[in-house]
Amino acid sequence: MSSRLPSRILAGRQCADWPGRRVRVEIPGTAEGLPANEEAIFAGVPVNVTLPFSALRYPAAAGAYLKGLERRVAAGLSPDVSSVASLFVSRLDRAVAREGPAELP
Repeated sequence: MSSRLPSRILAGRQCADWPGRRVRVEIPGTAEGLPANEEAIFAGVPVNVTLPFSALRYPAAAGAYLKGLERRVAAGLSPDVSSVASLFVSRLDRAVAREGPAELP
């Protein structure tokens, strides 16, 4: 992750200028990805944090986002940088399938 971070941030900066700003750089919500998330937010790059299914990962990802915003404000930059956290629904599907009635697909 860290070796690809500069190119992802550069690509994200270029995409962030597109009309509508609907493009986000995907960064995993792993321990290694959290500093990348913070750095991308500080650089003004919209982020989609992809989360492994764990209740512990979301607060850590939100914390990295807030740290990036705090750094922007301290540097005199706008805090207007978006971020979303995506949960892998397929993992929920598998968990529910094991617990649900056998007749469900």
